[in-house]
Amino acid sequence: RRVRVDFTVPVMAVNAGAEVGDIAVTGLTTNAVITLSQRGPYNSSVAGVKANAYCSTAGQLHIDLQNAGTTISGSTMSAYAMIHDFNIPVA
Repeated sequence: RRVRVDFTVPVMAVNAGAEVGDIAVTGLTTNAVITLSQRGPYNSSVAGVKANAYCSTAGQLHIDLQNAGTTISGSTMSAYAMIHDFNIPVA
């Protein structure tokens, strides 16, 4: 299934990382596979940011950000979280 998520990318230096955590997503299960898809091109204030998502607590989406470009000023962004929940426990 696909869920729209909104998040804020903070000011980040070159090659810096940041975390955006605890975005509530109803029905999201722990260890579900999540793929983030941009809703549109990122604007110039966040160009070069890579976002990865995961769920370690049921109902909570966590996003890790990595800045591979130049220093960015940050901005509020939105993406689609594609949730692939196969209900398979992780050992």
